[in-house]
Amino acid sequence: TFTFICFHFIHTVSGQNQVKGNASIQGSVIDTLTKKSLEYATISLINVKTEQVIDGTVTDEKGDFNISNLSAGSYILQIDFIGYRPKKSNQIQLSNDLKFKLGKFYLAPLSLKLNEVTITSTQDLVEEKVDRLVYNAEKDISAKGGDASDVMKKVPLLSVDLDGNVSLRGSTNVKVLINNKPSSIMAGSVADALKQIPADMIKSIEVITSPSARYESEGSVGIINIVTKKNTLQGLTFGIDASAGNRGAMLGLNGNYRNGNMGFSLRGFGRGEYNVKGAFENTQSTQTALGLERSTQSAATLSQRLHGNYNLGWDWDISKKANLTTGLRFGTRSGLSTQDLLKTTTFSAGNSFPVISARNVDSKDINLSYDLSSSYTYTFKPQQELSLLGLYSRNNRTNDFEADLLNNIDFATITARQKNDNISYNSESTIQAEYQAPLGDNQLIEFGGKGIFRVVNSDYQYYFSGGTSDEFHLDPSKNSNQLNYNQSVAAGFISYTFSTPSKYSFKVGSRLEHTDISAHFQNSLPGETTRIPSYWNLIPSINVSKSLSKTWTIKGGYNRRIQRPGIQFLNPNVNEANPTNISVGNPYLDPELTDNFELSNSINLKGVFITAAVFYRHTGNAISSLRDTATIKNPNPLVPGTISTIKTTYGNIGNDNTIGVNLFGNVTFFKIWQINGGFNVYHVDLSNNSKIAEYAVSNADWVFGMHMFSNVRLQAGWGLQLGGGARGKQVNLQGYSGSFGFYSFGVRKDLPNGKGNISLSTENFLNHPFKVNSYSKTNLLEQYSTNSFYNAGIRVGINYRFGKMSFEEKRRKSVNNDDVKGEGGGGDNGGGNDQQQGQQSQGGRGQGQRTNTQSGKP
Repeated sequence: TFTFICFHFIHTVSGQNQVKGNASIQGSVIDTLTKKSLEYATISLINVKTEQVIDGTVTDEKGDFNISNLSAGSYILQIDFIGYRPKKSNQIQLSNDLKFKLGKFYLAPLSLKLNEVTITSTQDLVEEKVDRLVYNAEKDISAKGGDASDVMKKVPLLSVDLDGNVSLRGSTNVKVLINNKPSSIMAGSVADALKQIPADMIKSIEVITSPSARYESEGSVGIINIVTKKNTLQGLTFGIDASAGNRGAMLGLNGNYRNGNMGFSLRGFGRGEYNVKGAFENTQSTQTALGLERSTQSAATLSQRLHGNYNLGWDWDISKKANLTTGLRFGTRSGLSTQDLLKTTTFSAGNSFPVISARNVDSKDINLSYDLSSSYTYTFKPQQELSLLGLYSRNNRTNDFEADLLNNIDFATITARQKNDNISYNSESTIQAEYQAPLGDNQLIEFGGKGIFRVVNSDYQYYFSGGTSDEFHLDPSKNSNQLNYNQSVAAGFISYTFSTPSKYSFKVGSRLEHTDISAHFQNSLPGETTRIPSYWNLIPSINVSKSLSKTWTIKGGYNRRIQRPGIQFLNPNVNEANPTNISVGNPYLDPELTDNFELSNSINLKGVFITAAVFYRHTGNAISSLRDTATIKNPNPLVPGTISTIKTTYGNIGNDNTIGVNLFGNVTFFKIWQINGGFNVYHVDLSNNSKIAEYAVSNADWVFGMHMFSNVRLQAGWGLQLGGGARGKQVNLQGYSGSFGFYSFGVRKDLPNGKGNISLSTENFLNHPFKVNSYSKTNLLEQYSTNSFYNAGIRVGINYRFGKMSFEEKRRKSVNNDDVKGEGGGGDNGGGNDQQQGQQSQGGRGQGQRTNTQSGKP
């Protein structure tokens, strides 16, 4: 953290010192109690006449500092160090060639132990940096008791649909990281994984629209990094976090212990979702050899889910320069869902009477995952670091369904049963080495290498039973099999950052990646192996920012991204839970490449922050879902014949061109009331470039989205939040998915002495239900669907903390794999950690003054 703060400071102020001279100021910073030197203390040089910071530096390992190349004039030094009271020097008068020796500067700690702590903050809601927007989620009141998807609804540039799928600028091909690391919980559905992260655990969410070469090239439109709250204080604390409502309940436990140079942390979280009701209606038409066939469907749905996430962390400061960190995460997700009386009525050409069938379907989706990570960092001097990192993660998934086939008379008697078992796993091993070093006062060089080794396995079996009491046996009409999929990625990168006296900031770099893939089906012919050709990718990036004034910043960026298909796109298991709408993955998918361009403009006046961005992206060989007609054997083997179905799979469809505008604003009144909102509009143009007339498809249209929230902090620890948003219809290659809206209200009361809080929140409380309509059409098929969401909710939450700690700040490094396309949003955690990467903070920040006051009993 200190490394980042100091780097940001030096590069921000370096451009302000327009006139250079030969004078200098030297000194050292000492702890008043321990009499030890303070490394990484921030030294600010203030011009007495203009009252502006014009230069600065940080102390070295001996606590010494030196600011050189100064012109004659009157100055004041300000010394800052986290956990210590800031201090200013007397006025210093410099003349040319004078080497002024200030001597020792003593800083006093804020307190030895913090027994009762009260922190009052009007922290910026949104901070803008050279390559990202940072949303400070810990200010969110109404999300108490919710999950990460609830928080993301309020983040600029992001959109979350009613199923929890996250998109950035209209695309779900975004990588999601947690604390800059990938997590095996993202190997399945990102929407489900976000439900495992409690909202009250999130410190901030970083939206990285123009990642530098340091990051893996995965995530077509960028990276989302979820930063969780951390505790690096000395001492022992323990906390309880609980909430309950009409649709779910949550219990969280967390503890932290730190003594000397070693610390431990434990966080456990469990959440249950119940009473998640829904319904759907579907009408579809398919063109068959006999003519047009039309089907209608309807069913009521009910889902029950259990989520658990448990983290154990250990860190050791081996010396003043060396640090070792290890973490273990274990997660579980159990989802059970039913479709009650899934009734299908089919009207076929040439038949006078429709064919009616019905079934009850029980689906099971169970995930067990774990991550083991370790990192070692050696700091030679400020900004110069070597880090070695490793990660092993695994996700085991069981995704089964069982269907009771009902007769078409009373729709209650079971005539046969059908079952599909699909056991799969995804494992990753990662090694990474990085080095960064300053080049002079205004430059930084970073380079490193990384290797990722993935093993994916999917074992799928189909079973059938002739009655309620008969045992299940393998269904000979369907091909059971097992897929073994191996992928290795080797990458190297170099990145260069520099600032100019005219307040330009540049960050340029490139990655070179090599990918090797092989796939093998267990029941293939002897010696047959599916060898997908290996490939190289050169991934350039450039980010430029210019401070036109104290309140006005412009930024521009270009980057290329690659999107490799994840297991949910590759899995060849045919899901026939609904026989008229089956789905299957494609193990022969190629990666997609995306070129992103953006230009943004930010204004940060007193009490007002406004940012606007224009973007364009082109994706070739884009991975997208494709719907086609197919003829399959009757799902009930006791009934001869075939039925027509719509088959959904994935393919490299062709081209995706999107151009749009993002607007976001935040206004602060009286330092306690903030109103923020955003508006997005973009034009999507999709085509598959098929030369076959029946399959040639293109689609283009405008899409919009918006949200607005108001947050008020009242006296006596009370806070209120009210807001909502909406998104228009989404453009798909073969149609549209429906629009939706949401709203929420929350109130929170902080407990005395900063021990915790009590909250009440509600969302969509007038919803009974909310309906979303979707439409698909090609030359071969036409489908209308209506999904009903009963998502009105209310919950009460309480958070209470025990123990006391004293302040201490630490530096951390972490692994981040962000290169696999995942379901409903990409994959796990792609982001960057500014604190580790020496990123510059340029331009405006979300408005709102920041004031921190601490009081306590020593």
